Amino acid sequence: MGFFTPFYMKSFITKSGANCKLREKACKKAANITDQNKLGVIAREALDSNVRYAAVEYLRDTDLLANIADRDPEYAVRSGAFKRLMKLGDEAALAKALVHSEGLGWSPFDQKNRNEEVLEHIHDQRLIAQIALKAKSDDARLFAVRRLDDQAALAEVARHETDRSIRGAAVMRLTDSALLAELAQDEHGPNVRQTAIANPHMTDAALLAKFALEDPESGIRYWAVKSEHLSDAAALAHAALEDDDPRVRRQAVENPNMTDPAVLAKVALTDADSSVRWEAVQSPYMTDPAALAEVARREEYLPARVSAVENPHFNDPAALIAVALENDDPRARKAAVEKIDDSAVLQRIALEDEHGAVREAAVVKVTDIATLKQVALTGKFAGLYRTAVDRIDDPDILEEIARSRPEAFPHPNWLAALRLSKIAPDRAVALLVGLLESPEAKDPKKTWPADLPYYCRDAIAFLMRRYRESDDPEVKGTIASLPNGRYGYHDFDECNKHNDQSTHFDLTR
Repeated sequence: MGFFTPFYMKSFITKSGANCKLREKACKKAANITDQNKLGVIAREALDSNVRYAAVEYLRDTDLLANIADRDPEYAVRSGAFKRLMKLGDEAALAKALVHSEGLGWSPFDQKNRNEEVLEHIHDQRLIAQIALKAKSDDARLFAVRRLDDQAALAEVARHETDRSIRGAAVMRLTDSALLAELAQDEHGPNVRQTAIANPHMTDAALLAKFALEDPESGIRYWAVKSEHLSDAAALAHAALEDDDPRVRRQAVENPNMTDPAVLAKVALTDADSSVRWEAVQSPYMTDPAALAEVARREEYLPARVSAVENPHFNDPAALIAVALENDDPRARKAAVEKIDDSAVLQRIALEDEHGAVREAAVVKVTDIATLKQVALTGKFAGLYRTAVDRIDDPDILEEIARSRPEAFPHPNWLAALRLSKIAPDRAVALLVGLLESPEAKDPKKTWPADLPYYCRDAIAFLMRRYRESDDPEVKGTIASLPNGRYGYHDFDECNKHNDQSTHFDLTR
């Protein structure tokens, strides 16, 4: 550069700190230089990293950029060189830089992100293979392997890579069953072996059976019995019944090739681990009714007990009735109730079971009107008498219910009156007018259950429609006797006016 050093090649750090104005001037000067040779000198030799970065942004020499990306002491300049290479689209130079670079980020997390970003700009499988095999950075090799499809290169990584995570990623992308079988027997450690066995292209059924029966590593046995390619019934039975690791036993039971009902029944009744027993009960091949009944009767793990009752092969009426009447788990009783048809038993459960959900399940199947009436008049659970009322079609019974239990929640009297309005409309008119005039529907200051405004809304809609449609003067007079106004107050706005206009009774509308 002649006999003097341009100012932009110097350092701008003094004893008193950085000369920011001079640095900014130098960066602008470097950015305006068009001579690529001069830019290259500045990018390599300028003492200030900001000036080198400014020069890198305009360089077109990809070999030099690759060199800077590898060797510049400052992370920002190396990163700038990579960005420039990505912008220029030179995949070979990018790959060369990534192979030689030891650190592309200012932190391990940032380095992972940067390596992944650079690799997204490289599409040539040969270049990706070079990175996977030769890059100094572990992260660069790992990301390259994840984008590599070349089976020969993946095999080389799988055989010779020293990093377990990279080697495992390569093994998982292999499709050669023979090579996977070779790696599954590799002495380099269980991690690569497990990955080889877990690979869905590992199809050697005999080798999988050998691993399931003999391998001392529980992780190897687990992945062997998990494979859908393991079809050896004896190996699966041995794993399900005798393996000392509950994860292996459970996986053997879950294997789609485990179809032996006798083995599944034995596991369901005798395994020491509750999750293994539960998996056996849930198997579609668990078809032994006696074993299912035994599980439903004495299984300590409640989800397994319920699954036994729900199993479609558990269909013995006597056993189901025993569960419905005697089991101490309400979920098991409910599941049994849903499968029985004995009307006497259903009526008994509807009236006597201590759990509301069980009684409700019985009420859904009960056809005896007297039982439904008794449930509606005496039930303590909202869903219970709501279900009972919905199944009653007798107007006399509905009217009786509508005139009773005004204190119960959520108002079986309202439910029955609204049900009656669909069956015998004229008989429901006086009942609904009376209910709308009750204190619970008229008091605007009292907070009532959230369902009440909806009952009032439905009642008002029915009465106004009936007033228009009926030719009976008595019915019209009863409806007209109800004062205009709002009923079933629930929410108020800032003006203390009810927001829901649908609860406003007004025959002039």
